[in-house]
Amino acid sequence: MNSEFRANWQPFCLGATPFADSAKAWQALNQRFDRLVGWPQLARRSRFEGLYVQFSERFPGLVSRGDILWVDPRHNYEHDLQALYLAYLEGDSQHGRIEPAYAQGLADLLAGRVALPESTAMLLGRLTGPISWGVSVVDANRRALLHDRLLADAVAKHLYLKARWQESNYGAWAILPS
Repeated sequence: MNSEFRANWQPFCLGATPFADSAKAWQALNQRFDRLVGWPQLARRSRFEGLYVQFSERFPGLVSRGDILWVDPRHNYEHDLQALYLAYLEGDSQHGRIEPAYAQGLADLLAGRVALPESTAMLLGRLTGPISWGVSVVDANRRALLHDRLLADAVAKHLYLKARWQESNYGAWAILPS
């Protein structure tokens, strides 16, 4: 029995790209990362593509001022919270959709404007983690959302729906035929 480990390391892009133009970002990524392909985050294009803002759409009561994201309980909070929980319980991944204003690289992929390399083995999704997101977004008292039991649970469900939407729309994390 041969128990020798042989690594088969594959590079991929994790994080923002230094581009504002989606086509240029896709071209650069496809040339450099042709086996494990992920959609480009274009933080130079718009503040909406920033690390935390990018996945903030439809979070209950969310308000943004500049780079600060916070939950204002007076801002349609109860209705939005109810809609989030209902979407989660019903498995409605559409609630987690990511609009083109927040992810142009993803929108271009979904619209068929991107030709993936023939050598693509896996298509990767992108998502900010619940700990990072939950400590970066604050409540009305400027405390991280993870300090509030209800909002911490809402963060997990919200990000789950973002991941689920990506998976249901383009098979994120699924192995593609090679």
